[in-house]
Order: sequence, then structure tokens, then C-alpha cells
Amino acid sequence: MRQIAVFLLLVFLFAEGIPSRGAVSKEVVVPRMKSQIKIDGRLSEPAWTRAGQISSFKHYLGEGDIKNQTEARLLFDDKALYIAFTCNETSMKALKALVKEHDGDLWNDDCVEVFLDIKGDRLSYFHFILNVCGTKYDAIGNDPHIWNPRWEAEVCLFDKQWKAEIKIPFSELGLSMPPKPGAFWYGNFCREEQPSKELSCWLPTMGAFDAPGYFGKILFGSVVADGIELAKQEKRIQSSKTCEYLVWETTPWRHFSANEDTSSVVRDTASIDVFVLAGQTESKALMVSNITDETLAARLVLEGFEGVMVEILIPTFVRTADGRPFPDALVPPDPIGQIIIPPGETRQVWLNIKGVKDGEFEGKLIISPLTASKADKQVKFNICVVSPQIEVPHPLAFTWDFLGDAVRLGLEKEYIETMVDHGIRVFMISGLHYMPRPKASDSGEFLEPVDWGKFRRQVELVWKPGRKLYINLDIWEKDSERLMFNGRFGSPGWCVAFKKIISEMIAELAKLGLSYDDYVVNPLDESIDNRFVTIARLVKEVDPKVQIVEDTAGSNLAEVKVADKYVDWWIPHFKSLNSASAKEQIGYIKATGEPVGFYFYSEGANEKAQDSYSHYLWKFWWAYSQGLNGIFGYWTATQHYGDPWNRHQTEAAYDPSLFYYGNGCVITGRRWEAWRRGIEDYALLELCQKAGVDKTVISSMVKSVLNAPDDSTVADRARQSLVRLLASKY
Repeated sequence: MRQIAVFLLLVFLFAEGIPSRGAVSKEVVVPRMKSQIKIDGRLSEPAWTRAGQISSFKHYLGEGDIKNQTEARLLFDDKALYIAFTCNETSMKALKALVKEHDGDLWNDDCVEVFLDIKGDRLSYFHFILNVCGTKYDAIGNDPHIWNPRWEAEVCLFDKQWKAEIKIPFSELGLSMPPKPGAFWYGNFCREEQPSKELSCWLPTMGAFDAPGYFGKILFGSVVADGIELAKQEKRIQSSKTCEYLVWETTPWRHFSANEDTSSVVRDTASIDVFVLAGQTESKALMVSNITDETLAARLVLEGFEGVMVEILIPTFVRTADGRPFPDALVPPDPIGQIIIPPGETRQVWLNIKGVKDGEFEGKLIISPLTASKADKQVKFNICVVSPQIEVPHPLAFTWDFLGDAVRLGLEKEYIETMVDHGIRVFMISGLHYMPRPKASDSGEFLEPVDWGKFRRQVELVWKPGRKLYINLDIWEKDSERLMFNGRFGSPGWCVAFKKIISEMIAELAKLGLSYDDYVVNPLDESIDNRFVTIARLVKEVDPKVQIVEDTAGSNLAEVKVADKYVDWWIPHFKSLNSASAKEQIGYIKATGEPVGFYFYSEGANEKAQDSYSHYLWKFWWAYSQGLNGIFGYWTATQHYGDPWNRHQTEAAYDPSLFYYGNGCVITGRRWEAWRRGIEDYALLELCQKAGVDKTVISSMVKSVLNAPDDSTVADRARQSLVRLLASKY
């Protein structure tokens, strides 16, 4: 625990990015103006002389001189944010301005970039680019296709510099009014200068410009030219608060910043209502904001909570491959339940509340400061646990994992325990790791004993009644690798030897107590080509009662029709189920009447940056709306591919793992909890359907969630409403 505590302290210290060098300010004050500005690229209005100013840009890696300096200025009024750039240039004739297409690759030209994170979640930021010929780019995050706002911009060229003037209406950012004095956003301002190949920005990003972990603070003030009046306003805001720290509820599924905006928090959260099914887990999150100028140390104490199990966790910042910090790991507090919050910062307290027995219960979370003069605070939890009189469904959740990291760390049992606790009911047996591969003669006779020991041990480790095995054969053969049986794939002797192996495998499973319903066999991962057909045909020839699963929708309808002769379970990729190019295949697969699920996987080395709600939880509401009833998979919950705590120091293409490890124990994560909640929400919807809850009510709630893929509070409310409906029935 001491090592974990030291690690957390280091993470907290560095969670907001690399400290700036020299006199770089991480804040800029944006004055409010009453006059009007004409967007013409000339910056001729007097208001620009009183704007918030970033007087010089730094090298994007933090070191090195910038030959062609850039200055940025900011103003705002009732309707919009105004940004001006003055870009010095010693080689005006060499400026590059080739891209004329909206949302094109403007970064290849001379251009300026604006990043605005108005939520403070370091994820859903707005990105604007303007090149020297006036072409525009706009995106949410790194996706330019889902958003095309209306914003004004003009560029004007001069002898030794060019200027850009930008107006971004608040309404285009989803705001109905301008920020209040004292409010703040995060952001950065950058420039690509092509003649000298200089990359510069307000705050160095240590790499790509789109690095929210390095964003600075954009403070909104009143009609002044400096931050004096704003400082007075902030002081009045702080002095008007009747407490020294704030405790307020938030959705547990969003990323947050250590510098959360508390300007809209007018009072502490006093109580929280919780409706939870017996055997399921409800997650709640409280923010504790230290608004003083001294460190807050406090104990977290639970009282009451009979009839439920409560787990306190502290979200902890970990780094993605590109260096951004995200509070994904959920770490138990130290032995005394202590939380430490630096001055002016916010930390989150996460509670997992698991229903145990039917009834109504109360509990309190007490925040007890160890710092002198600060009073205790408490949040009351009013909990209703519902135990339906019919069996709660268990969706077939699956993760491709052969427990390699678990074996390396000596944590096999702990990994399996957390997988079961988070809804995993289908476990993989990897053919590459556990299937025997004896040599055979050209006629298919084995030339050595067949050892099923590793296979048996793995089955005994992961399988119990109520679970299912996913046996991934992975024994397709390429010309120069993975030769099996001393023969060519698909040759007569090879087929004889392969069928013997499959026959022995079925016998081994029967000896261990598994029936045909307890396992499925995947002949070929993510492919239904001729290799798949060969392997699937041989398996069915050995025993037609063996169930075959395949995790692809193929490349065309003809492939699917051939494969369907053998497939009993389909698991297309989530993107295939929503792809116009796969519409024919998906329509055919759904029409077969066989169970259809979905799977998805890590999008790369920055998976921790994914929104835990939309990328994990929300997909299960969508699956229910589509009538999917098969195996739901994620690749892969437990394989780390390096250090899961700090991907910035690991050279790996993927960052798929959903939880962490430390000091001989398993540590959960926000995305891992979102995965569990998604599975439990799917089970809740099925349960409501079985219990006779009005179908129109269920449909209405599902529709509301599907229409709000970026708002987790909608799903939270829908879940609570459905459990309340079940409570009224039982």
C-alpha cells in the first residue's frame, strides 16, 4: 500500500501536465467587451489593445528558440469568443497555402489552431484550424465529420507578418449564454509555420498539438484590460461560500479534471437516493473541492449501510500513450481511508453500492477533515434494494484473454474473480497456448503422445457450471509458420490428424463435466474464408453437436452464406452492425435466427481516453434495442501490453486492459465499471420485460438513452426509474 500511495502522490503532482519552463503562464484572462469587432483580419479595433494577451509562443517540445514568433489575443462579448493571431514571418513568399477544402489537412499549410475544452473533461474538446488562405477546419476531438459549426474567420497578409481574426459564437459550442465572470475553460493555441518548419504553441504539448493534458486555463473576466477586476470577483465568490470545501454529486462516468469548475456549485449534496437490484452494483460519485489555499486531508468514513455492500474508491490519474492524464484507475484509499486534496483542486470519491437483501436502508458517508478548523460533512444515502421473484438474466459477456499477464504476475485467481464480478460468463481457451500440437505422419497418424495436461488445467481454472468456454482453435496454417502435424494445411493426412485432435478435445471436455451447451468453438478468428470453412467442416464432421461461433460479418454476402452452414453463434464487430457496406451480411445473419451479439476492441494506445459511457456502457442499451441476444465481447479486458499505469513510457500499439494491478492485487478502473454497468443494464432491461413492465415504458426509456450517447445522466435516470418500477411490483 505504501508503494501505491507514493505512486498516487506522483500521479497527482503531475496529473495536470509537465510544468512549464521559464515564465510561461498557464492562464490567460479574457476581458469582456461592449464594442463591436469586424472580422477582417486587420485587428484595427481599439478593443484588441485591451484583450487578454499571450505575448509569445513556445517551441512545441518546450525547448528551443522560435524564429517566427506568434502572439494571440482573446476577447468575448454576449454572443461570441474572439481570437486574434499575429504571426511574424521572415519568408512571406514561402508561405504554404494549398488546402482549399473544408476540414482538409490544413496542418500541412501555414495555419493557426485553437483548442477549447469547455467541459474541463480533457476529452470532448473543440478544435479549430485556419490556414493562411482562409480555409477552415472544425472538429470535436479528432473527428471533423460529426460537427460543422458556423464561425467567422479572416486572414490578412502584411509585409513581414500575417494576421488572423476569428469569431466563435457560444451557441455553436452548445451554450445559451456567455461564461460568467470567474468561469474558466481549458485550451491551447498553436501554429504550424512551414517556411522554417517551426511548430509552436502557447503551452508546449511535448508532441502532437491535440494533447488536452497540457491545456492551460482560459479565465473569463469583466470589461477590463487586466485580471485585477477578475481577481476581485473571484475573491468575492470565494468569500461568499459558507464552507471551506464543497461536496457535490456528479455522474461517475465522465472524466474530470483536478481543476474542476465549481462556480455553479451553490451548496453541498446532502442526500442521494439509490435504487439497486439485489446482486447488482450501483456506482455513485462525489466531488470534493478544496476551495482554500491550504491542503485538505480528510478521512472517509462509512456508517450504516446494512443490507448492502459498499466499496470506496479514489479515481486516480494515469497516462495515455500521448501523455494525457485521465482519472481511469479506481484505487482503494489508504488504510485509514484518507484523501488528500491540494489547494484549489478537486478529487472524486467513488462508491460501489451492491444490493444484498431486499429492503430499504440508510447509510452515511462522512468526510472528516484531519486539517484543523474544518468541520465534518456527511452525505446521506437512502437505499432501496429490490429482489425480484424471477431469475435475473445473465448476459453472455466475453473477453478474449488467455490470462497470460495474470500468470506472469501470479494473479490468475484474482483476475478470474474480477472478471466474474464484472459480468464475464464466457472464458477463452486459446488454441495457440493450450491445444496440443503433436507431430503426425503423412497419413495422419500421431508420431508422439498427445498431452492434454495444459488444456485440462486451463479449463479447470476458468470453468464452473453457469459459465461457457470460447475455444479459439487458432490453428489455421500459413505456408511458412505454425506448421501442424508435419503436413500441409488441408491435405488428407492433415485433416485426419486434425479430426483426431478435435475428437480427443470433445472427450476431454466431457470428462471434465462439460456438455455441448457449455462451450463454443471458434475455427478462425475474424475470418470466414476457405480456411474457416475447412476447419468448421472438419469439426462438424467429428461431431455435429459441437456449436461453432464466428466473430465477423465477412466481406460479402456470399461468404456469410457459405459460413452459415456451420455457424451457430455470430459475433459481428459493433462497427459492422452499423455499417452500410455490411448491411446485406448483417440482415442475413439476423434472419438466420441464430444468437447474434457484438464485440468491440481497443482503438489503439490511448484507450484510457475513451469516454467510459459512450464507448462501453451505452453500447449495451443499443444492443437491447437491436434485439441482440448472443455473446457480447471486448478485446481484451485483462491483457496489458506493458505498464497499464503509464502508457507514455510503454512502446505498444494497443492499450486494451480495463483494470490494473499493484502490490499483489487487482485494481479496477472507470471503464471496467462502465462495462459491468452496461451488462447489468442489459440484464435489467431483460428482467423488466420478463416481469411484465409496460413495453411502451421500456421502449421510451431505451429511446431516450439512445438519443443521448454523450449524456450519461439520461441512462442513470432511466436505470433508477426501471428499478423503481420493479420495486412497485415486488
